[in-house]
Amino acid sequence: VTLLLLLGLHGATSVPAVASGNLTEELIITSATVVMVSLNALRVQKSIYQTMYYALQTRLELIDARDRTAELARLAKALEVSNYSLKKANEKIALARDEADRARQMKTNFANMISHEMRAPLNFIIGATELMANSPEVYGKAPWPEGLHDDILRVLSSSRLLAQLID
Repeated sequence: VTLLLLLGLHGATSVPAVASGNLTEELIITSATVVMVSLNALRVQKSIYQTMYYALQTRLELIDARDRTAELARLAKALEVSNYSLKKANEKIALARDEADRARQMKTNFANMISHEMRAPLNFIIGATELMANSPEVYGKAPWPEGLHDDILRVLSSSRLLAQLID
């Protein structure tokens, strides 16, 4: 009876086969049918598992893509903040450069003015000390105190150095 039920499940007509004595042949055909059906079921099950695997893999890729998108959004925000900070720093640098340029121009103007104002008296000092150092007789025949000539040469040297600095 069990054999008949098993055979009946697979659509085989087992009653005539049992009556005709071809039970072994029918069992072999039925067993082959069961194996083929089992093999097809395994293939379908494999296909289902593969589909599930690919679905899970796609899900993980979507989650990873979302995470990367969120990270890119965070990086874009950080870049925006950095760009803003850099822009503000560049503006401060430009202001400082403009202020330094103004200060440099004021210094140049001051140096030019001082240079002009100092040259006239300095040229007189250089001329007078050169005359005293090179022609002491112009100032009379009286002997100069000891060390005066050396002092005059020191004043002349310092005056020339100051003139070079001004130029």
